[in-house]
Amino acid sequence: MLTQKDLKQIENLILAHQNDLKVELINRMEESQDDLRESLEKKITEFKSDILDAVDKVLGEIIKSREEQTVISGLLAEHSDKLEDHEEKINKLLEKTSFATPA
Repeated sequence: MLTQKDLKQIENLILAHQNDLKVELINRMEESQDDLRESLEKKITEFKSDILDAVDKVLGEIIKSREEQTVISGLLAEHSDKLEDHEEKINKLLEKTSFATPA
């Protein structure tokens, strides 16, 4: 037959085992949270990297387009200057020749 002392020892063993189980459960939960956090951080980092890569490509195209626009603007200004020069020369030639129309 179990004595009061035996019951107290059993109770102490159960409580000790219960505390061990609580500690083990807490440790596993913390490990699980850490794993989940790491996984989430990795996915966020990959997502940000993908976004930044896409933004880099778009910005590269914008910069290229602006550079082309600058070159085209320079060529257009150069051609406009040449056109004005040619118009002046043509008008001077017309004034000197008989092809000039009376004003």
